[in-house]
Amino acid sequence: MKCRLSCCVLVAMTATAAGQDANGHDKGAPDAAFDIPANVKPIRLTLSPTPAPVPALRYRLLPELRDLKSGNSAVLYYRAFAPEWQLFRDPKTAKILDQWGDDRRQPPPKELALVRTSAALKQLDYGARRTYVDWEMLDPLRREGISMLLGDIQGFRGFVGPLAARARFEMAEADFDKAVYSLQTGFKFGRDVGDGPTLIQALVGLAIINMISEQIEELIQTLGSPNLY
Repeated sequence: MKCRLSCCVLVAMTATAAGQDANGHDKGAPDAAFDIPANVKPIRLTLSPTPAPVPALRYRLLPELRDLKSGNSAVLYYRAFAPEWQLFRDPKTAKILDQWGDDRRQPPPKELALVRTSAALKQLDYGARRTYVDWEMLDPLRREGISMLLGDIQGFRGFVGPLAARARFEMAEADFDKAVYSLQTGFKFGRDVGDGPTLIQALVGLAIINMISEQIEELIQTLGSPNLY
C-alpha cells in the first residue's frame, strides 16, 4: 500500500512539473505551476535515468578518509602559486578563461586544454587530500588587526576556473571517475580556504564552492554520467 501511494505521489508531482495537474489536464507553460517571479531565471536540467552505483555511494563530493594523508593542506595549496606552473595566467589564456567564466555552463574552449595536465592543479589535488589545514594567521592577526591584507587568500579564486575547466574536459571524455575527483578537489579546497579566522576566508571559500557546484549541474546532465546517490 505504501509503495502504491509513493508511486501516485510521484506521478502527480511529475505531471505538475510537466505543466499538467494531477488529472492530466494541461496547465499551460511549465513554469506556471511554480509561480516563479519575473526577475528569476529558472535553471533547466535535462536528466537521464541511471542505476545506482556499485558499490553504493561510490561517487562522493569530498575525498574519503582512506584517501587522506597526514599533513597540512595549506602548504600544498601555496605550492600551486609557483610561477612556472601558472600557464593559465598567461594573458591570452587568462582572457579566454575569463570569457568562459561568464557562463561556465558552456563547454570550455579547446584553448584551455592545457589545464588537464596543470602541475598547479595537481598541488590542489594533493592538498585536498591532507588531514588538516592550518593557515597560521592568528599571530599576524594579533599584530595587524583589521589592516591585515589577504591577497593570498583572494588569489586562490584564480584556481577555480582552471579546475572547473579540467572537470568539464573529463566529463566530455566520459571519464567520470576523474571528473568526480576534480570536483572533490574543488569542494575540499573551498572548505579549507573558508576554514580560517577571518570573514574574508569564509566568503572566498563560499565563492569557490559555489563555482564548483555549477559543474555538478553539468555532470548530472552529461549522458552516461553516474548516479550520485
